[in-house]
Amino acid sequence: MKNVITNTFLILVLTCSYMIRAQIPTSEKQYLLEFNKSTVGDQWQNKWDVKADPSTWYGVEIEDGHVTALKLYRNNLTGAIPEGISVLSHLQTLNLAFNVIEGNLPEDMFQLEKLTTMRLEMNKLKGNLPQDCSKMTQLEELSMFNNLLQGTIPSGIGELSNLKTLNLSSNYLEGSLPKSIEKLGKLERLELFGNKLAGTIEVDLGRLVNLKELI
Repeated sequence: MKNVITNTFLILVLTCSYMIRAQIPTSEKQYLLEFNKSTVGDQWQNKWDVKADPSTWYGVEIEDGHVTALKLYRNNLTGAIPEGISVLSHLQTLNLAFNVIEGNLPEDMFQLEKLTTMRLEMNKLKGNLPQDCSKMTQLEELSMFNNLLQGTIPSGIGELSNLKTLNLSSNYLEGSLPKSIEKLGKLERLELFGNKLAGTIEVDLGRLVNLKELI
């Protein structure tokens, strides 16, 4: 009997501990619900049961009570990414690639300080890239190829000091390569083809000592 009580107590403790870890702030849950609505969640390939706990939602990863990953690759997302994504301040991975997302990038997207991976390729995103990238110093992969992005490559791109992959190919970007790219000492892949880039290349590519692929 004593062993049964002990085991039951341990199960209750572990269950409560899991529930505490799985819970997320109301602001994070509210944004996820808005994201689901804005990207027409009823038509997703893998849908969310919005009445269930967020820890059960497809593509959502939670650690220590915060959303750390949103992985909805090839999930038939349409509509737009709503503003306010910076409320997911612990987000490390954002993978929304190969969907049909439209509209501009949220203005606060480049304020996600803990983000290491941002994959938004093969969508219909438009507008300009933000000029200020100074808060995303942890970012290692930035992939936005095959969208409808316009404007110039931001000079602030050189502030992404941990960047290893930069793929902005097949968009409508104009202007010249920002000289700040030469500051990306950890860069391994640089793909910019299929844009409207022009002008003199003033970037000292020789400073990119880890570069393995240049297209």
